[in-house]
Amino acid sequence: MSLAQPTICVAKAMSLNATFTMEELLEGQKGLGNGKAPCWDGITLEFIVEFWDVLKDLLLSIANKVCQQWDMPISWKQGLVKLIPNKKLY
Repeated sequence: MSLAQPTICVAKAMSLNATFTMEELLEGQKGLGNGKAPCWDGITLEFIVEFWDVLKDLLLSIANKVCQQWDMPISWKQGLVKLIPNKKLY
């Protein structure tokens, strides 16, 4: 049995600590579905796309700050759960 831990090359390790690029931020936005809000605030993908020119620099700055400082607002860690009754049970 080997106790050796898996490792990655230095270049790959350094890339994990790099800041986000605008292209990566755009790619992340594509992962959202239309009509879906990634947070409880209700801001949807359509809103983000519509106001992308205004929001892009702010969103990139926030993403990089949170990643570099490993700290995010407590509200980002909260969520809402909505129970939807199963009509088949009634």
